[in-house]
Amino acid sequence: SNKHFHIGEGVYVIHKNKYDIYEAVIDNIIGYKYHVSYPDYPNDNETVNGTDRILKMSKQNNDIFFYQESERLKKEAELQKNRKKRKYTRRKKSTEQT
Repeated sequence: SNKHFHIGEGVYVIHKNKYDIYEAVIDNIIGYKYHVSYPDYPNDNETVNGTDRILKMSKQNNDIFFYQESERLKKEAELQKNRKKRKYTRRKKSTEQT
């Protein structure tokens, strides 16, 4: 592909699941290897081979990212709520047994 990117550029990277996209910054480019860092997920920084998974920050890509991000936040909030619920029910049961 003939996409050109530069060090320091904000981009989106397509996740290996080929669906989700995440906000990233290109830290380094060596040949066809792009080292990207994810501001929201620093433990997931990676080196991407070639540009097939790298997207420019266009209006269309921004729309996709913000939609996906809101869905991710909804899922995370739901998980948190369920975790709290489970903790509460566990605690409640343990007090009933005493």
